[in-house]
Amino acid sequence: MNHRFFRSLLLPALALCVLLAPRALAGTTIEDRWYVVEITGQRTGWMHAQVERDDDGNVATSTELNLKISRGAITIPIEMAGVFVETPEGEPVRMASTQRLGQMPIDSSWVFTEGKRGQVRASSSQFGATNEQTLNPPAGQWMTPYAATRYVEEQIESGAKSIVTNTVDPAVGLNIVTTTATIKGETTIEALGRVVPAVEWEAVTSAAPGVRSVEYVNLEGEPIRTEVNFGGISMTIVLADKELALSRLDPAEIMVSTFVRPSAPINNPRKTWLAEYRLTLDGGGEFEVADTGSQTWSRDGDAITLRVCADTGLFHEEHLDDVSPYLASTSTADLHDPEIVALVVKALRGAENKSDAEKAETLRRFVHSYISEKSLAVGFATASEVCRTRQGDCSEHGVLLAAMLRAAGVPSRVASGLIYADAFAGQRQIFGYHMWSQALLTIDGSPRWVDLDATLDDSTPFDATHIAIAVSDLADGEAINSMAALAPVLGRLQIEVVMTE
Repeated sequence: MNHRFFRSLLLPALALCVLLAPRALAGTTIEDRWYVVEITGQRTGWMHAQVERDDDGNVATSTELNLKISRGAITIPIEMAGVFVETPEGEPVRMASTQRLGQMPIDSSWVFTEGKRGQVRASSSQFGATNEQTLNPPAGQWMTPYAATRYVEEQIESGAKSIVTNTVDPAVGLNIVTTTATIKGETTIEALGRVVPAVEWEAVTSAAPGVRSVEYVNLEGEPIRTEVNFGGISMTIVLADKELALSRLDPAEIMVSTFVRPSAPINNPRKTWLAEYRLTLDGGGEFEVADTGSQTWSRDGDAITLRVCADTGLFHEEHLDDVSPYLASTSTADLHDPEIVALVVKALRGAENKSDAEKAETLRRFVHSYISEKSLAVGFATASEVCRTRQGDCSEHGVLLAAMLRAAGVPSRVASGLIYADAFAGQRQIFGYHMWSQALLTIDGSPRWVDLDATLDDSTPFDATHIAIAVSDLADGEAINSMAALAPVLGRLQIEVVMTE
């Protein structure tokens, strides 16, 4: 079951850390703040926020997040860290991030050659290999993190009722993150064993659409407590001392607790080729699902009627002006990795002259058998890691197949949503969160997104018990944003099985 979505759940917290970074005081070298991170009431990790000023006056804003979560009986570590360096005038100098979600971390960096006006030298590395490219800085108006912090302080002091910032966060690459905070009023809150005056506000961020957080900050805008509810999963980040933050953890279980029990069991799910579902959220509220070749949907109030068909001849046509994002090399799907290139050559040996559709199915079957250790112990590995370790769950199958499809010249993306299982992780007759691949193929003379699930055996490339909530081209940064679409439905989604065939 898909673990990738959990990284997207962390983005509101990371984005708000940029908005509410510690204040660097003139003439000081460093200011630290430590936080305890709780998920569903359990102390699952810690966060460390820091600001440093160098001899030239440049300011480095850094955030480090370290969590341990459980998937059933298996505990998985998650490590994310980022730093942004800016001039005293608020011009970007460089930023970097490290994300460790599999066995090997991905290190990324961006150097701004002339602040916001010049180009950006970007690089990412894993397994000792480094990919470099030259990019344009984000278009539009945006502030560096510490400049945004100063702006927030000024807005609080002026009595503003709403504060909007546009910043760039290393966690999501060269993408502008818009955060809107609506002031609710002044209150008091306990921090480090004493009661202090605070400002309460409600915040939303473009990094996780549909997710709202409640923030308590002191009168200088420094964060004291953050409460985020991702559907049925709650996260709380509380100011603490270093000793408490780094003390013994109690990892929260985030897989079994999100399973969805449908209104009725589905007989022979892997052979189900047509299905209709009615989707609602516990407590009401609107949400969306993805538009794909295999599914169509309509809204009736807060409910969604969804129809899924596994017959590729009935898939919907797709007309794209630009397919290059689905053929691009990214940190997750590194097409320059010689190991991936060699694996594609091996998988397609003897099938070089077949159609793209036949190559896609050949690659799907190859990935299914190639990943020999079907394991929940992997967080979210890149295709480069999976091709070396041959280990992982649905997300590892999905990204490796997507990378191999692109290396073979077939446009691809991944879909995240749910799949029905007769039995999984000690539970029966449930929908669990899942990831699979999609290839843009010509079917009956027209381009269509065709679903390919490499976790299934040779007899089943796809079935109609897959419900796609979001799709991603695996671009750096964008991949996280698209997965955030899952957050509002977690723990709240209800599925009525209307019909299956």
